[in-house]
Amino acid sequence: MQQHSMSELQSQQQALQQRFARLSAAETEQLLALELALQSADQADYQANLQQVQQAVAAYQTMVQQIEAGWVQAAWLGNRWLRLRADAKTAAEQQLFIRTFLEQFEPEPDVAAKLHKAFAVALQPIKQQIYRQNQRWLQQQLQAAGWFDISKTSADASQAAWLMVQHADWDPQWQQQVLQLLQPKVKQGEFQPRYFAYLADRVAINTGQSQRYGTQGACDHQSGQWQPFAVANAAQLEQLRLDMGLEPLAQYRAKFRCKSAKPKP
Repeated sequence: MQQHSMSELQSQQQALQQRFARLSAAETEQLLALELALQSADQADYQANLQQVQQAVAAYQTMVQQIEAGWVQAAWLGNRWLRLRADAKTAAEQQLFIRTFLEQFEPEPDVAAKLHKAFAVALQPIKQQIYRQNQRWLQQQLQAAGWFDISKTSADASQAAWLMVQHADWDPQWQQQVLQLLQPKVKQGEFQPRYFAYLADRVAINTGQSQRYGTQGACDHQSGQWQPFAVANAAQLEQLRLDMGLEPLAQYRAKFRCKSAKPKP
C-alpha cells in the first residue's frame, strides 16, 4: 500500500465501497487493507491498527456465539427485536426475531474512532455467514409454513422476514422467487407495499436492470450526496413511490450522510 498516493488509495476505496454489500472475500480483504492504509502513518502503525481491528472482530464473534446459545446482555433487552422475541407466540417467531437481531447487531467496537470503517469491513465475512444461515432457515420456514403473513403473525414478523430476503444479495434468483410470492400478498394486505418496493429494486439492481422506485443507490463522493442507481421511469418516480407508501425522493435522499471528496476551500 505504501507505494500508492493518498488519492489513489481513496479512489480504490470508493470504488469498492460502491459495491460494499456485494464484495467477494478477496475484495473485502482489499478494502480492509485500503481502509487501514488510509488511517496509518507507517507500516508499524498499520500493524497496530490491524491488531486492534482483529481483536474487536474476535470479541464480536464471541458475542454472536453467546447470542446463538441464548444469552443476551441486560443492556440489549430494550432492542426492538429482542422485545418482540420475548412476546412472540410461536417458536418460529422467536427464531425469526433473534435471527433478525443478529443481522442488525453491531455493538460499539473497542477500537479508535478512526478505525470504525475498517472494523465494519472486517465484520463483513461474519455478517455474510449470518445472512446465509438465516436464508437457509427462512427457506425451510417458507417451505413448511409459507410467509409470515401479517394477519397470521404480525407486521413486525413480516418485516423481519423481508429483511432476511433483502440481505441475500448473492442469490437474486431466490430474491426474485420471494418477490413473486409477495406480490399478491401486497394486494391482500398481508405484506407491506414499501418493503415490496425495496425488494423489487434490490432484485432489479442485483440482476443488472434499472430499478422502479429509486430505493437503491450510493453516495456520490464528488457531490457529497446520495444518488439512486438507474431508474427505469424517472418521470413517474414520485407517483410510484407515493403509491407504495414511500416518502418523496428528496426526503429519502436526506436520510443518507455522505462525504464529498472535494477539498474544502
